Formats: sequence, structure tokens, C-alpha cells
Amino acid sequence: MKLKFLPLTIVFAIWIMGVCINKYFSVQEKNISIDLIITNIERTPTNRLFLYNDGNLINLSNYTFMYYDDIKIGDSIIKKENDDKLYFYRKNPKGKYEKNFTLLPN
Repeated sequence: MKLKFLPLTIVFAIWIMGVCINKYFSVQEKNISIDLIITNIERTPTNRLFLYNDGNLINLSNYTFMYYDDIKIGDSIIKKENDDKLYFYRKNPKGKYEKNFTLLPN
């Protein structure tokens, strides 16, 4: 009788572990601050963007960058510590950065 519920218990335990791991990485990403300049952009066939800073992939799992987000090379990404929002800044003709848009997590 006890073995009857074993597969269901295993599936439930794996699901709980997945939720806990996802929560852990989300909190870790929220606790960091970011101040980067985009130096390269790759566009995938699904119109997703991969952003690079000095050749390093900007890997933010809580955010999805899409082609319609109007992200360009030279834009600055700012995220304050313990804040969910990513702020994108773009240089104006005078060379000063102005806020372009804000991106919320997925």
C-alpha cells in the first residue's frame, strides 16, 4: 500500500526542490547591483536578444530581452541592489545618459 504513493511522492519532492532552487537564484539575482554598458547584441531566430559587456554574456535569468525592447549597443544597464527593475539609459546627442526605459522581471 505504501509503495502505491511512492512515485507521486517522488514527483512532488522534485517539484518542491525545483521551486526552492528557482527562488534561491531569483533572490541571489535580486541582491546584486549592476552597472554595465552593452558592447554587443546577438539576435536569435526567435527574436530574443543576448546582450554582451566586453565580450561577456550578460546572464540575467529573471529577465528576457526581446528585439522590440529597443536595446542598442552603447546603452547602459543599471540595477540597484535589492531592486527588481532594470533601468536602461541611452546617450543623448550631448553625450549624457538619459533613462530610456525600465524592464521588470519575468
